[in-house]
Amino acid sequence: MLAFTAMISWGFYSAIIKKIGEWDYPTAAVTRRIYFYGMLFLIPVLMWQGVSWDVTVFKKPEIILNFLFLGVGASALGFFLWNLSTKWIGAIKTSVYIYVSPDVTVVLSVVILHEKMTFVSVTGALLILLGLIVSQKKINQKK
Repeated sequence: MLAFTAMISWGFYSAIIKKIGEWDYPTAAVTRRIYFYGMLFLIPVLMWQGVSWDVTVFKKPEIILNFLFLGVGASALGFFLWNLSTKWIGAIKTSVYIYVSPDVTVVLSVVILHEKMTFVSVTGALLILLGLIVSQKKINQKK
C-alpha cells in the first residue's frame, strides 16, 4: 500500500512540476519552495512518531557529513535535477527515464564498490534498457 501511495504521489508531483514549468518560474526557486513545504509537512509526522532530538549526535563529523549528503546531495540536488529535467523534456519522458537508475546502480557498484557484475545484473540491466527502447519507440500507424 505504501508503494502504491508513493507511486500516486510521484505522479501528482510530476504533473504539478510540469504545470509549474509552463509558468516559467526559476527551477531553483520552485525546488526550494517545494523542499521547504515538504519539510514543513513532515514536522507533524515526526511529532506523531515521537522522534526525540538529541543534538549531541551532530558533534560527530560522520553524522554531519551524512546529513549534508542526504539533505543537499541526494534530496535537494536530486529534486532540482528532476524539476529541471521535467521542464526540459516533459513529465512523461522524465518519468520513463527514472527506470535507468538500476542500470546506473549496477555500473557504479562495479566501478566504485568493486562488486562483481553477475549474469542476473547484466540480464536485468539489458531488460530494463530493452523495455525503455520499446516504450519510447514510435509506432508508425497506417492510415
